[in-house]
Amino acid sequence: MPRIVEVGSGSGKISFKAAINQLEADDLLLLSPGFYELPQGAMLSDVTIKGTGTSPEDTTIFGFMLSNPDSRYVTLENICINPQGDKNVYLVPDQADTYVTFRNCVLKGNNSATAAIAVNGKVTLELYSTRVYGGSVSLFKSSDFRLEMADSLIDYQADRYSALALEGHGTAIINNSQVKGSINTFPTSNVELNVNNTECNFMLLDGSTWCNTFHSRFTRDVDLCVSAQGESYVNLMNSFVQGGVHFTGKARSIMQNTTMHRLFLMEEARVSDTGSEIFGQLVAQDQANAKFIRTKFIGVSPEMYLLSVNDDATVFGRDITLETHFSKLHASGSCNWKMNFLATDSPEVALDVENDPQIQFFGVKLTKNYL
Repeated sequence: MPRIVEVGSGSGKISFKAAINQLEADDLLLLSPGFYELPQGAMLSDVTIKGTGTSPEDTTIFGFMLSNPDSRYVTLENICINPQGDKNVYLVPDQADTYVTFRNCVLKGNNSATAAIAVNGKVTLELYSTRVYGGSVSLFKSSDFRLEMADSLIDYQADRYSALALEGHGTAIINNSQVKGSINTFPTSNVELNVNNTECNFMLLDGSTWCNTFHSRFTRDVDLCVSAQGESYVNLMNSFVQGGVHFTGKARSIMQNTTMHRLFLMEEARVSDTGSEIFGQLVAQDQANAKFIRTKFIGVSPEMYLLSVNDDATVFGRDITLETHFSKLHASGSCNWKMNFLATDSPEVALDVENDPQIQFFGVKLTKNYL
């Protein structure tokens, strides 16, 4: 039968160490505000641990935790966990098949390569109103997961490591959250990733990744702000990308009503876009294929080509709006480039041409300069 165990120093309460050592299945541990230590860590099984303070930091645990391989579930609520030494805050081992839920928690990593939450086994991992500082949430190669993250924060802005790393097999749903750092998938990944109403520094996708973004923002001004390669499939809907969107390999994308600063299409990438705004530059090369409908291209520098189509790339556009701001266009190789323009900021557009590209423009007068 489930027990309610009150932990603290008052009358009728037991010590945290005693409570951990005497755990029974389905226990509910109610922790009074204060500081608790787990120098040797704690292996948890079928337990709920809840702080009774007004905020998570009122109930702080110094130590680390992990799921027992046989555990059905662990729920941690309204507590702060601060590991001692270079340890994971929470670990799900290889043999696990479990649920782990964090509700209104604060998890403090070590600002090292060690993940704050590390998953190796099978898990449904839930982060609700939870903040993770100084460490990643990492679902490693052997993991089989379903991740649900809502109204939460991961703050781990490391140069060499991901804030949210999805290396295994599973589904990740991120709603109304913030990732200060990167979201990554890897060549071994087989992941469905849904990012909704979320802000992230940048996102790098690889492997077999199906990604949907909706009303989300990617805020780092670099060329690889949103990047997809391998056999990734990316839907960018009603989103904003501060830097560049970069597709290579066999990446595929449908974009709609999205604003981005620069778009790069390499190798065999394929893109279909409707109603987006692209500032600065479009570069299509190799065997890339792109189709644009009611897309607006806006130049930001006369020294930079606004549109550059090269090699064997194929680019089609319909009802395009072009604001060059004195930027030029560029075509080279044997590319196939056809566009009709709905509106332009100039009746005449300069185009630098190399080799023998196939170009058909309608609705604008071209001035060709053969290089």
